[in-house]
Amino acid sequence: MARCTFILLFLFFHTLGFAQKPRYTDFKPKYEEWNSRYILDKITYWKDRTVFHFRYAAYSTRGSMTFYGPLHQDRWCLVNTENPDEQFPEIELRKVTRENTLIYGIFGESHMSFSTKPYEIYTVEVHFPALPSHITEVDFLEGVAKRSYTNHFHCFNVRVKPFNDNDLGTIADMTKRVDMFEIRTLGWAKTALSQPKIPATDIAIVTKKEVDKPEKKPEVKPQPKPKTEAQAQGKDIFAF
Repeated sequence: MARCTFILLFLFFHTLGFAQKPRYTDFKPKYEEWNSRYILDKITYWKDRTVFHFRYAAYSTRGSMTFYGPLHQDRWCLVNTENPDEQFPEIELRKVTRENTLIYGIFGESHMSFSTKPYEIYTVEVHFPALPSHITEVDFLEGVAKRSYTNHFHCFNVRVKPFNDNDLGTIADMTKRVDMFEIRTLGWAKTALSQPKIPATDIAIVTKKEVDKPEKKPEVKPQPKPKTEAQAQGKDIFAF
């Protein structure tokens, strides 16, 4: 009983401690793209963790996709590009979503697999230990031994920014990046973080010249004056 109470208290305070706000957030991650079907939305830097926020867009046909948890040999790992022997394995996955629906709040097991439908969006938080201050660039690898595999989720040369970096960006910057990513991969901004769900084919392309051109008002034709009673009877009216 005492052991059970201790475990519950540990989990409670562990969750409570991580519920605090991050020290700072990089809304404009800089890295080398490995595959156009996914991006890093942002990177959040906590006191004891570094969290990579990952987004994947499924293909136009049905398929399958797998996220690897910390107990799998192909779990995500951050590798110092200057010293590949310095590695930081994934701690856990959090907030796994499919089509904006939460699938797992916290996942600390081996792997999860999905049968994907066309154009589905998946997101996940990948949690790592806090990175030492000397780390300036890492490879984000789904399986260190699989770094050359094109069907694994990798991002190379990810810049690790300090809290006072001038290029951390804003939420608006992240919103724009996500919209552009989805327009590029799906054809429209599906998540609609900053705009309504408008298919790309329905968005009119308007040139600056057309925007600046004043709107042409419809021509108003003069209306005939109403006839007086005398004119209606065929009489001439003279004005003096």
